[in-house]
Amino acid sequence: MFNLLHKRSTTVIIPEVAERLSKALSEQLLSLIHYFPNHSPKSGSTTKAGKLHILIVLKTVDLETLSKLSLAFQSISGSDAVIPMVLSYEEMQTSTDVFPITFFEMKRKYQVLAGTDVLANLPISDMYLRLRCEQELKNLLIRMQGNFLLQSHRSDFLLESLRRVYSNLLRCLRAAIQVLGESVPNDDERVVAIAADRFGLETDTLARVEEICMTDQAVGAEAIVQVYGQLLVEVHRAANAIDQLKHTDEIELDTAEN
Repeated sequence: MFNLLHKRSTTVIIPEVAERLSKALSEQLLSLIHYFPNHSPKSGSTTKAGKLHILIVLKTVDLETLSKLSLAFQSISGSDAVIPMVLSYEEMQTSTDVFPITFFEMKRKYQVLAGTDVLANLPISDMYLRLRCEQELKNLLIRMQGNFLLQSHRSDFLLESLRRVYSNLLRCLRAAIQVLGESVPNDDERVVAIAADRFGLETDTLARVEEICMTDQAVGAEAIVQVYGQLLVEVHRAANAIDQLKHTDEIELDTAEN
């Protein structure tokens, strides 16, 4: 019997996305890239479930081109699983200072579906990477503290917040390891091990958080509150440590401003 609730696998959608978008955009398309944010062996590199992240790089972005893109997406069954990012080539080149972690994560694992590889030689400054990393961690702190004040009585809410925070923390730690000039491992456990060694983080706490986030095990309300508080401390430590990694250009900029 036909299942109206059945969703198409993103593995099946990818070839159709590549074909229809390439046809719709014609010469306007410079690059069509499937990328894998927060990729790790545990999260998986396959696209059988979840969302399909697509970078669409155009010569120019205008209403006519966006309308063509919209029509193309409407013709794709299962397009609700696609998360597109549309940029002109110039916008992409000038956005690495404000979205350095986003592009860094893209470059870690991606697949060119059509056009040229615009990510391979895209430069990302360690200065901007460090600044954005610190900013994201301090944003996480503010959100975690606010969430706890308003929702500490809701363990289900804290658990979901815990999962989001841990994913973003790993994202920032990978960027920080890059700033250190070290090779960034794909394995989350190695990322945590390096971060613990270089930034003074507690591996036991992060291992417990990962265990909760990566499994469906039942966790009591008191345990969730306790682990949430422990992760708050680790995010604070990471933010302080990364604040100390000031790039030479940043120091010169601070001096000039003073």
